[in-house]
Amino acid sequence: MADLKVLQLINDNTAVALNYGVFRRKDINSTAQNVMFYDMGSESTVATIVTYQSVKTKDAGTQPQLQIRGVG
Repeated sequence: MADLKVLQLINDNTAVALNYGVFRRKDINSTAQNVMFYDMGSESTVATIVTYQSVKTKDAGTQPQLQIRGVG
C-alpha cells in the first residue's frame, strides 16, 4: 500500500540491541562487553545476549560492532 521495499526483518530484541548501541556509542570501546536484553511477556520470555566492541577497519577507522551471541 505504501510502496515500501523491505530489505530485511529483525526480531524485537535485535532491534533493541541496535538502538542501545546507537545511543550508547561513546560507551563502546575495544574491550568486549556482553549485555543481556530480555522480553518478559504474558506467554513467554525471550533473552538475547549481545556483545559490543569497537573494531578497526581499513576504510573507516574504528567502528562499533555488535554481535548477537544467542537467543533463547
